[in-house]
Amino acid sequence: MIVFLQKKFTMNRLLLLSFIASLATLNRQDCILPYIPALVYVYWKLKNRKQGFIYLCLGFIPLVLWEVFSIFYYGFPFPNTVYAKLGTGIWKTDLIKQGLLYFAYS
Repeated sequence: MIVFLQKKFTMNRLLLLSFIASLATLNRQDCILPYIPALVYVYWKLKNRKQGFIYLCLGFIPLVLWEVFSIFYYGFPFPNTVYAKLGTGIWKTDLIKQGLLYFAYS
């Protein structure tokens, strides 16, 4: 975030910030959330927003390439843990009961 804290907002800074946000998102997909306000702020501070949007998109190329590869190779765009937690068919009361039992035994 040191890139964001510097006063002068240029296209190169937007590119660097979006690249860092892309790499953080590759590590964990919810890491994009803290970067969104900074990216929007730097984008709106630029004079040439059309070129700024192009630089913003260029910074996210690693994430886009990984998502394309992930869909091609694994068949899914998101990590396995997302799909493991969705639609298990287990009642919420049973999950809460098991969670409390786990907490009690640990």
